[in-house]
Amino acid sequence: MAGPGQLEALWRVVAHDLLASSHERKSLAFQLFTILLPNLQADQVPVVFSRTFLRCFSNNLISSKTYLHSSAQRIAQRLIVFASKARTVPGMQIALAVTLQGVGGLGFDRLTKTNTVTKLLQNLDASSLEVYIQQLQDQFAKGHKHVAKGHNHDNTAEGDQDVDKARQRVVEQLCSIAAIKSAPASIKTQVLKFLAVHAFFAVSSSAVGKGKPKELKLALQTQPPPSPQLRRMCSARLLALIDSATKAAAAQASVPADSKLKSKSRKRKAAELAEPAEVADQAEAPAAAAEAAAEAAAATGQARPESPFLAEVVSFVSKVQRSAGVALAVELSEDLDEALSKLREREALAATKLATATSGVQGQQLRAMLGLMRWLQLYILADPAATQPDVAVDLEGVFKGAFSKGKSAADEPHWMDVLVDILLSLLGRAGDALPFAPLREACEALFRAFADQVTPQGFRDMVRVVQQAAAGQDDEEEDDDMFEEGAEADVAAAEDASADSSDASDDDEEEGDEDAEMDDGAAVAAALDGSDDSGTSDEEDFNDDQMFQMDDKIAAALKVMARGGANARESQEAISSFKFRVIGLLEIYVKKVPNSPVLPTALPALLAALTAACQQGGDAALANRLKAMITAMTKAKAEAANASPTGAATVPEGEAMTALLRRTLYLASRHKDKKVTAAAATAFAYLLRSSTTAEGSLSPEAIAALKSALDDFFDKKKSKLRRKLFEELMSRAPLLKGIMLPALVHHTKTARSAYVKADGIALLLAFLRSCANKGQQSVTFVADAFRCHVPLIAELAVASVSGDVGQSARQFEALKDICACFEQLPKVYPQDSLQGLMGKQNLQLVLQSATQAHDSAKGKVDAQVKRLQRLLTEKDSRVAFAQHVKPISNKKAKKEEAAAKKAMRKEAAATSGAVIKKKKKKVKKVKGLKGKAAVGGAPKPKIKKNKDKYNKKKLASSKAVK
Repeated sequence: MAGPGQLEALWRVVAHDLLASSHERKSLAFQLFTILLPNLQADQVPVVFSRTFLRCFSNNLISSKTYLHSSAQRIAQRLIVFASKARTVPGMQIALAVTLQGVGGLGFDRLTKTNTVTKLLQNLDASSLEVYIQQLQDQFAKGHKHVAKGHNHDNTAEGDQDVDKARQRVVEQLCSIAAIKSAPASIKTQVLKFLAVHAFFAVSSSAVGKGKPKELKLALQTQPPPSPQLRRMCSARLLALIDSATKAAAAQASVPADSKLKSKSRKRKAAELAEPAEVADQAEAPAAAAEAAAEAAAATGQARPESPFLAEVVSFVSKVQRSAGVALAVELSEDLDEALSKLREREALAATKLATATSGVQGQQLRAMLGLMRWLQLYILADPAATQPDVAVDLEGVFKGAFSKGKSAADEPHWMDVLVDILLSLLGRAGDALPFAPLREACEALFRAFADQVTPQGFRDMVRVVQQAAAGQDDEEEDDDMFEEGAEADVAAAEDASADSSDASDDDEEEGDEDAEMDDGAAVAAALDGSDDSGTSDEEDFNDDQMFQMDDKIAAALKVMARGGANARESQEAISSFKFRVIGLLEIYVKKVPNSPVLPTALPALLAALTAACQQGGDAALANRLKAMITAMTKAKAEAANASPTGAATVPEGEAMTALLRRTLYLASRHKDKKVTAAAATAFAYLLRSSTTAEGSLSPEAIAALKSALDDFFDKKKSKLRRKLFEELMSRAPLLKGIMLPALVHHTKTARSAYVKADGIALLLAFLRSCANKGQQSVTFVADAFRCHVPLIAELAVASVSGDVGQSARQFEALKDICACFEQLPKVYPQDSLQGLMGKQNLQLVLQSATQAHDSAKGKVDAQVKRLQRLLTEKDSRVAFAQHVKPISNKKAKKEEAAAKKAMRKEAAATSGAVIKKKKKKVKKVKGLKGKAAVGGAPKPKIKKNKDKYNKKKLASSKAVK
C-alpha cells in the first residue's frame, strides 16, 4: 500500500486539519477512513484509529442530534463488516479487538448494540496475545523506522516527536491488551514489567546477560532512548494498569467457587447472545465488586485481599534497580534514596509479620500498611519532586508504634497522630500528572484499618483542614435577639394578637415563600471557629512543640496547593480537592466509630465550612458533600461519653456546650441557605440528645437551649426552624418530651398566627404518638403530665372546625391532626373515658361547632368534619376506652367468619339431603357473533389507534373466506 511513514503523515493532516475543523471537513475525514479501512494492515490500525478520530466518531455516534450522526453510523456498519473478515488478515483480529474495546469510554459493542468485539475476543488465546505483544514491543524499540523515508524534517526535534507519537500508540495498544478481562495474568504481568522498565530505568550494555530479565535486553535495543515525556506516560499507565488489574482480580476472587461452576454453562450459552450493555457492565463490575468486598472485609474484621500485581511489580523494580548496568532515569536525592531503602526494609518486615499474623484485624492492618508502602515506592520513582522524604521516616515510627508492644516516649506525639499527619500530607499531593486514585485508595484503606484508634488530636487535624476558609469570604454578626425571652417576644405576640385582619396575609407569606422574610443575613463562620474563650478547643492537652510539629505538614500541603496552580482558580480547585479527600477520611471514621465522643466537637467547624461553601462564590459540590456528612454523623445514636481513649475530655460541658448549642441554633434559625439550616437543625438535635449528665438526666444547658428553640419557632416571624426538628426530638429523645410539654402547650394556646397554631396541633399529635409508643421509657410519667392538658385538644378542635387555623388547605391538615389526636387517646389512656378526659361541656361544644360547620364545609374539609363527628358519637363517651367492644375490622377475622358460615351450610345440606348447586359465572354474550366468539367476546384488535387499517384487513379476510 503506502511506504513507511506515509500513512502516518497523511493521517496527521487528517487529525489536525480535518477532524478539528468544520462539519464538511470532518465528513471528508470520515470518507477517507472508509476508503482506507479495507486496505489496512494490522500494524497500521493504531495509526488510523487515533484518539482524535475515535473521539470524533464516538461523539457523533452517541447522539442522534449531531450533524454527522448518519456518517458515523455508516462507518460503524463498515467496521462490523470489516471485523467479520478480520481473520483473513494476519494479526488484524487482535489489533481490531484491542482498538475497539474502549471506543467512547463505553466500548464499540455498547455503542453499536452488537457483539463485534466479543466475537473477536472469543477465539484469542494466550499464545496469540504473546505474539502480538512481541510485535508491539519490537515496534516500540524500532520507533525510528516508522518515520517516512525521504521526509525531510526541519530539525531533529520534529523527528523525535514522530518517534514519541509512534511509541505512545504502542503503549496504548499494550495497555488495551492488559485491560482485556479474559487476558491471563502472565500477559498482564508482562505488560506491567515492560512499562516499569521504560518508565524508571536507563539500561547500558553491561545489564544484558545470562539470568537477567529479558525486558532489559529490549530496553537496550530501544534507540533512541525514551524521552522524559514518554517515560511519564509509561509511569502513569503503569500505575493505572496495576490499579485496574488489582481490582479485577479482587472482584473475581470475591465470587464464590460454586457460583462460578453454576454460571459456567449459562455463560457459554449467552456468549453469542449477550447484549452490549451487559458486556459493558461486566467490564465495569470489577472496581465496584472489589470495593464492596473490601468494605465487607473491613466490617467483618477479615483481612483485606492482597494485591498480587502490585507486589510482583514492586519486587521486579527492586531487583532491576540492584542489577549492574542499570541506573534510574531520574536520579534521586540522598534523602529520597534513603527513604526508598527504608520503605523496602519495612516492607520486608511487614511481609514477615503478615505470614505469622494470628488475628484477622492485624492481618488487615498489615496488608493495608504493605499496600501503602508499595505504592509509595512507585510514586517516588515516578515523580520524585512531589514526594516528601520524611514520609518514610515517619511511617517507620508508625509501624513500630502500631505493631510493637512498647510505649512511645512522653515527649513524642502519639503514633496515630503521626499516621494521620502522613495521610494528610499524601492526600495533599498537588501538581502531579500521575493518577491519584491508587494512592488515595491506599491511604483510605490504611486509615480504615486503624480508624478505631484515632485520637482527638488526629481527629481535630482532619477537621481543621476541612474548616480552612477560602480567601475573600466575609463574616457576619450573630443576631442578638435569638435567646431573648422577655419584652420583644411579648410585644411581637401582642402585635399579632391585635392585628387579626393581617393574619391571612401573614399566613400567605409563611406558606408561599418563608425565605423572603430573612433580612438579617447569613450566619458567620467566625461564630463557629472556636476562637471564643468558652470554645470547644482541647489543645491545651498538647504542648506547643507537638502542636507546631503536627501543623507544619498540613500548612505545607496547603501552601504547595496554593502555589501549584497557574492562577487563583486552579489553586482554589486544588484546595477543594484536598478537602474532598479529607472528608472521605472523616466519613470512614463516622462509619467505623459512629458513637465516638469526639464527633460533637467537630460540628462547629463542619458547619463553618458548610457556611463558607454556601456563600456567594463558594463550592456547591463541597457544600453538598459536607451536608451529607453532617447528616450521616448526626444520625448515629448519641452517647454522652466523658472521656476519649487518651483520657482527655471530649464532650463540651457548661459554658462550652451553651455556646455550641447557641451557635448551632442560630444557623438553623437564621441562615438564608436551606442546606445550612437543614444541617444545623440535625446537628442541634444531635447535641441535645448527647447532652446528658452522669445520672442520665438532661443537662441544664440542653434544657435552656430547647426552650429557646421553642420560643424562637413560635414567637419569631423570621425563624427558619421547622416542625420536623421537634417531631424528631420527641421520637428519638424521650427525656425531652417532659421538658417540651409546658412550653408546647403555652405556645399552642398563644400562637402568634393561625399558621403557627396549626403547627402546634401537629406537634401535640406527635407528642401523643410518642406517648403511645410502649417501647420508650418514661411514657407513663409523660402521659400523666399531659392528662391535665387534654381539654386543650377540644379547644383546638373548635378552632380548627371554625377555620381559625388558616385557609382551606391548612384547615384540612389541622382537622386531620385533631382527628388523629382523638384516635390516639385510647392508646395513651385506655382506662379513662373520653368524657372524663375532655369534660362533658367541651365535648358538646366540639359537636355543636362540627354540626354547624358541616353545612358550609366542602371537599376534604367536610370529610374530616364527618370523621370528627363519627369519632365523638359512635361510642359512649362515658365508658372507658378499654371496655369498648372492638368491631371486626381485619380481613383475617372476616375470612374466618365466612368460612364458618359456609361450613354450617354444608353441614345443614348434608343432614337434609339437599344438593347445593354451584353458581355459574355469567358470561356476557356479544351480538352478531357465533360460537366461542359470541361467548367470550371477539378478540380485541391489537392496533387500537389505526382502526381504519384494522377494518380493511378484516374486510379483506372475509372476502378471502367467501
